[in-house]
Formats: sequence, C-alpha cells, structure tokens
Amino acid sequence: MVNSIVVYIYRVDFLYSKTLWPNHVKRGDSMVFVLRVARIILNAIYIIFKIFPQKNKVLFLRQQSDDPTLDILMLRDKIRELHPNCKTVLMCKSVPKSFFGKIGYCFYMLGQLFQLATCKVVILDSYSIVSLIKNPRPMVVQMWHSIGTMKKFGYSTIGKKEGHSRAMADAMRMHKNYDYILCAGKGYVDHLCQGFGYPKESIVVLPLPRAEYLLDQKLQAEKKSKILLAHPNLSRGINVLYAPTYRKDPSEAENFKKAVSKLEEAFAPYAEDFNLIVKAHPLANISSKYDDFSTVDMLSVADVMISDYSCMIYEGAIMNIPIYFYPYDFNDYMRERDTYISYMTDLPSEPHFDAQSLVSHILQNSYDMDALKNFKDMYIDLSSDTITEDIVKLIEPYLS
Repeated sequence: MVNSIVVYIYRVDFLYSKTLWPNHVKRGDSMVFVLRVARIILNAIYIIFKIFPQKNKVLFLRQQSDDPTLDILMLRDKIRELHPNCKTVLMCKSVPKSFFGKIGYCFYMLGQLFQLATCKVVILDSYSIVSLIKNPRPMVVQMWHSIGTMKKFGYSTIGKKEGHSRAMADAMRMHKNYDYILCAGKGYVDHLCQGFGYPKESIVVLPLPRAEYLLDQKLQAEKKSKILLAHPNLSRGINVLYAPTYRKDPSEAENFKKAVSKLEEAFAPYAEDFNLIVKAHPLANISSKYDDFSTVDMLSVADVMISDYSCMIYEGAIMNIPIYFYPYDFNDYMRERDTYISYMTDLPSEPHFDAQSLVSHILQNSYDMDALKNFKDMYIDLSSDTITEDIVKLIEPYLS
C-alpha cells in the first residue's frame, strides 16, 4: 500500500500540497511522514500474516512492469525442474496511474504481504515492499535487473536530482533486508556495495540467467530467424542497435528525440548499407517500428551497438558486439546522476558527443575487439556453464 499511496501523492502535486497538508509543512517532510505511518500499518498487517505457516515456496516480486523478465522466467523454470515440490509464485505489477487503479493496487499489496509471510525465499529485481518490513521471514535475494552497473543508483545518488534525499531514503528503508545481492563479476562488486549500502560479504558473484540465454547459440539463431521474418529489411546491410538508458525526467524526452534525429541524419547518406534500430528503454514509453521485439531480442541481429549509460552494454559485450558510445547529454547527466565507471578511461571504446563523429568512427570499421574482451572479462564472470542452476543452488538450503 505504501508504494501506491506515496506514488499517488508524489504525482498529484496540487491535491497533495493544497488539500492533504498545511501550507507550512514541506512536501518532502510530509512524504517522509506518510512513509513512516505506512510502515507501521504494513508491519502490523505482516505480523498477522506471520501466524500462517511458511510453505515450500519461492516468491518473485517485481513492480517495474506487469510482465516477468526473462531472468525471472528462466529462474522459475529451473526451480521447477530441480525442485518439483517447490511452489513458485510470480507477483509482477507496476503501480497504476489512475486513482482507482492505485486503490486496487493497495489490495494487491495485501496479497504481496501474505505471500511474503508464507514463502521460504523471495527474489527481487528492484526496490520493493520487502525493505519496509521489519525482520521478514523468508531469505531475500536481490537479483538486480541489470547484468552490470554503469550509472549510479541507490545510496550513490543521495542528494542528486535523479536520487532521493537522505531523509526519504531512511524513511523508505531503501534496499534493506537483503541476504544476498547477485553480481555478474568481481569488477563491480564495489559499485553494488555503494549503491545498495551493503558490505562485500553480502555480494555473491553470480551473473543473471539471461547471460546463459545470450550465450545459447541455438536460441539466438531461432530468435534471429523470427526477427528477420518479421523485419526482412534487417537481412540486408549492417544492423546498428541504438539502446540508450532511461532518463527519469519527462522533459528529457524531447532531447532524446533530437538526439535520435541527429543520429538518423548522420546515417542517412549510408541508408543502403546500414539499418538503424532504435530501442528506447521500456519505461520511456517511446515507440518504434521494432517494438514487437525486446532490446535483448534485437541483440541477435545487431552487428553494431550504440549506447550511452545503459547497462545493455554488458549484454552486447557477452555477444561480442562492437559497442560505441553516444552520450549527447554528458555534462548534464554526470551532474544529475553520474556513473561508477570512468567514462573516459574504462569503456571499451571512446565516447562520441555528436552523431557525425560517431558515424564516421563506425564507418572506419577499426573496432578494438581485444578492448571489448578485456571489458567483458572484467565485469562479467562467464566461467560457469550452468549460470541459472548456480542461483538455484544458492537458495537450495532454504527449501524443503
């Protein structure tokens, strides 16, 4: 309920400031107060639900969308294969935008609390209601939704424009109660420690299941055939996948469209040789003619990848796709969010701040594949052939 209440209050500014709270109370302070009250209510309900016995059950919680991710589905299927007596429950639902939708979401969260109180293991891929509960019963695994880290998040963005205030982070108990946090490689253990606010002992080097999917040549060939059947134009020329990061500020949508236009103009003279595939972040609500396939799917047909601060670069690295960088808003982004990786020294190729320079470099066809391999080896541990099964083994001791 707290997520629904807070998001509703946060978005409906006029109702919030004029009706719910006195003029002398600051909006941020009021939201902190709401969160603290909601925490008390949620924990009281959770105590009641803890009367019910725990079952041999794994709960997957996701609130970024209504659909489970590839990682969740692969892990669920592997649990069912190795532990057929273990029940798996998927609860994937984003907070609705409408008022009545948010009311309904409150009841949905009651279901989340009940499942949380009666499962043995809960697996997350983002911040969730679990952090608000005092001493949750199940073992909690944070399977963060990106294979690697690029942009800063969580406690690393406290006080920044795209982050929370310290008071808000404390009130929402940001990223509390995790037993394990999965990490794709040793290269960014420190990044996760900073972002989540945990010691290194809580970080377990285990890549996400989708890494196994990306390495499966048979599955990739099948996906490529489906895409080419739906988009036969991609069977001719060099396919350039543009996969930028998500920018929270709605005002950035116009800047993004301008950046895409400049990229299209730069490629226009070479239209017969290149196919530009624009895939905005799913949360950006920016459509393209390739929306029938996900960005991960499009990697199967990509010959070249362009990104900025997106963690999709790690998926591209796994598939050995040359990756170029187009940070058109570099100065603003570094000021408002920043990155863990040094943009000038740690990337597998140099960044280009304008579209013409970027395209000119791509045309040279002189990409350093050794630099890409070194980058991949630093941040993604692909030494295991049973990536998804390894995660199941981590939670096995907690299952009946």
